[in-house]
Amino acid sequence: MTLRDISVEKKRHIRELHRLNPWWNLKILAFLGIWAGCGLVAVSVPMLPVRLACYFVIGATLQGLAILMHEGVHRIMFRDRTLNRGVAFLCGLPALLSVTAYRVGHLPHHRYERGAGDPDEVENLSRDPRVVAGLLLLVLLAGELFGVWRVGPSNAMRGRPEERRDIIVEYVLIVMTFAVAFALVPPGILLHVWFIPALVA
Repeated sequence: MTLRDISVEKKRHIRELHRLNPWWNLKILAFLGIWAGCGLVAVSVPMLPVRLACYFVIGATLQGLAILMHEGVHRIMFRDRTLNRGVAFLCGLPALLSVTAYRVGHLPHHRYERGAGDPDEVENLSRDPRVVAGLLLLVLLAGELFGVWRVGPSNAMRGRPEERRDIIVEYVLIVMTFAVAFALVPPGILLHVWFIPALVA
């Protein structure tokens, strides 16, 4: 199938789907509100079932922010590239993700989706089904930690020099942000509102 094979009607519909609507980015504020509300409940109500529910919702919220970072990687949050990148960086921050590192690894995923060149395809890492099963289990049990390694250092090695520089700058900013958070926020609160939920994200 080529572009010529697509009807005028379908082309118009595709153009409609590509139209940017910055109002959709208000989801970020909704995610932050949900995170704050559940964080307050998790810290205030010392009941395990309540905390577990809050951890799950906060984890889903962190995942939602990371998904919005993905939108920024494709530059479909805002028309302004600087604003797009800045907001995408802030969305990836709670998940310890560099937007540039994610872009370096993610765009080839679309180019080679599910094929041999797809960096997101776990089956490309080994032909041994036991190794693949172990890696999938690792992703399931420690997805956040696995994701930070896969997105950060492994993608930085594949990037161009200017991308590697941007990745280093972004990770320095991430470390500085968390250093300030750990200095200002009691560890018990961070445990309930970020660390445990990030592990289940």
